[in-house]
Amino acid sequence: MKRRINLISLAILAILIALPACTEKKTETTPAAPATQAGGETQEKQEQAVVGRITFLEKNLFRYLEDAKDWALAARDVPVGDGDVLYSDVQGRSEFTFPNDSKIRINDKTKIKIDGVKENLTSVYVNSGIARIQNRSADTAIKVETPFGQVLSNQPSTFDVYVGDSSAIITGVNGSARFVDGKNNQYDVKSDADSLLADQGSVASSRRHLDSGWDAWNRQMDGEAAKAELNPSPYLPAQLQSETHVLAENGSWDQLSYGGETANYWTPRNVAPDWSPFTVGRWTTWYGEQLWVPAERFGWVTHHHGGWIHHNGRWYWRPPARGGWRVAPWYPARVGWVNHGRYIGWVPLSAYEPYYGRRYWGPRTVIYNERVVVRNIEVHKYVNVNRVVVVDKERLYNVHRRYESVRDAKVVREVVNSGKGTPVVTREGVQGANLKMEHHFRSDGDLSRRPRVDAVKEFEGRRRNFGDRNENAGAVAQRLQKASLKTPEARSNQPVPFAKSEQENRRNLPETPRERQKQRQEERRLEANTGRGPRASQDQQQVKGQQPEGQRVKQQAEPQRKEQPEPRQQRVREAELRRQQQQDRRPQPGQQEPGAQQQSELRRQEQQQGKQKEAQTHQEQIEPRQQRLREAELRRQQQQQQQQQLERQKQQQEGQLQRQQQGDQRRQQAQQQQVEQQKQQQGVKPQKQAKQKHQKQEQN
Repeated sequence: MKRRINLISLAILAILIALPACTEKKTETTPAAPATQAGGETQEKQEQAVVGRITFLEKNLFRYLEDAKDWALAARDVPVGDGDVLYSDVQGRSEFTFPNDSKIRINDKTKIKIDGVKENLTSVYVNSGIARIQNRSADTAIKVETPFGQVLSNQPSTFDVYVGDSSAIITGVNGSARFVDGKNNQYDVKSDADSLLADQGSVASSRRHLDSGWDAWNRQMDGEAAKAELNPSPYLPAQLQSETHVLAENGSWDQLSYGGETANYWTPRNVAPDWSPFTVGRWTTWYGEQLWVPAERFGWVTHHHGGWIHHNGRWYWRPPARGGWRVAPWYPARVGWVNHGRYIGWVPLSAYEPYYGRRYWGPRTVIYNERVVVRNIEVHKYVNVNRVVVVDKERLYNVHRRYESVRDAKVVREVVNSGKGTPVVTREGVQGANLKMEHHFRSDGDLSRRPRVDAVKEFEGRRRNFGDRNENAGAVAQRLQKASLKTPEARSNQPVPFAKSEQENRRNLPETPRERQKQRQEERRLEANTGRGPRASQDQQQVKGQQPEGQRVKQQAEPQRKEQPEPRQQRVREAELRRQQQQDRRPQPGQQEPGAQQQSELRRQEQQQGKQKEAQTHQEQIEPRQQRLREAELRRQQQQQQQQQLERQKQQQEGQLQRQQQGDQRRQQAQQQQVEQQKQQQGVKPQKQAKQKHQKQEQN
């Protein structure tokens, strides 16, 4: 009995000892499934990120770094998204294209902020300068905010925004939109109507303002974009059809059977034999993500969409599958990271491998943060692990054009076999690296021309609150619908606003504080000289009421002396007369507005005058330019003639030298021949003498 009890006790003890070990072994051998474990629950709650792109860049474009409170140079084919603040330098122009069928172009000396980009909304703030906004889809709403109001559009349309120090001008180019001022008043912006001039207190119609040079450049860009969309590729999804010509010029399409599946792949041509994806360009950081800035024309579409495989000695790119989404998934850089000692490496991912990021970018995204613990990433399971790119950590952010992997195969094997797979690159992972250029898209360029102001403080000082900046497209569309319900009769008692006279605002651009101060000074001078202003008339009435009746009659009986006005006063009176004539055109309450024919005739006359002045100004601008071009052409011809003359002199000198060398060679040859002849003659004489002597001996 005791023996049986002892056996039972030993069995229970063995079970208790083995239970923790089994539990620990089960925890260690649980396979890591990061794509579902770390990101599966969050994926459904997150909204896919929508990122724009800098598709054109001329001169310098600066991007504000809020953490460093400084500006850095931007580059072509880099992303633009929520919160980006951009400034176009003098003589600079830029174009930003968004995948929700919206596009923004800015002129020189223009500051904007991208408030938000979603599948059906583009929200931007124009702080100063000139911008053209295009909405190419009825499914997208656009909100453009300025310090003096905002423009809303939920249908295909194009309009220009000119923002100055004290006012803004809105001009319709195609389609129609709505302008909303600070008092929530609505105004139509149409392509066949006048411009709107808005300041802090009022909105008025103005003579149509459209810069000819700016409009010509925009039309040229529209034509190039239309050509790029011709003959779309059948292998690309609809959202990436604009990349058809870029891929056709830099590679070809092949049909491959890989991984038990047959699909169309694109492979690059005219690349180095040891070329690999994510080697021609540079690494940088963008809102906490490792961003690849490509230096190849095909780099944007192939390194931020789809995935890569290495097959039969070549690299092949597979585009994203045609899905039900409106915007094709975009990723900062589809690579997997490995870290080991002083080295760091990255592996190009295939289309079906998980991507680790700090936010949801698209399918197969694993959202990583400090609360998510990824214990094991098996690097050797990556499809392209044999093509890993390994570099020294110090060179991660300091390469301008091309990364070259470590040539030592032993080091590469050690990094792959002993390295630790990391979901994202952290500061601890790149400890020892030079982080000076971590946030810069370009390592070259002139940073001395960057703005010297804090963009956040500057924008907050000028910006007004026109509602939620992160509202969705539905809210914008609802506000537009409410605006359309307001009929013109509701404001029929208010006079129609007119623009200021052309002499007061010759270029019809936003007025500066200096111009307004000058206008107020002229009004005060007019009141003091003529007594026709509102203050002067009130003062005269008060003085007249205080005078005795006899003195008043005496003053009326005295003959009034007419003085000849001075030229300056005459000009002021003429300006006042023109202003009164324009005020007389306004319909008073209870009066009928002028007929449509009369209004159209007045508008036509104003447009003709404006066109004539614009043509004259344009001619005045062209003549100096033509003179400079002629002078430059003359200088070029003179330089060309001088260069040709120098070349002729050089050829003559070379010919003389060549002839001298040939003459020297001929003289040397002649001298050698003479020497040889003399030697031969000297050798023949003894022979003759010996022969003659021998003949004499025989005769004797």
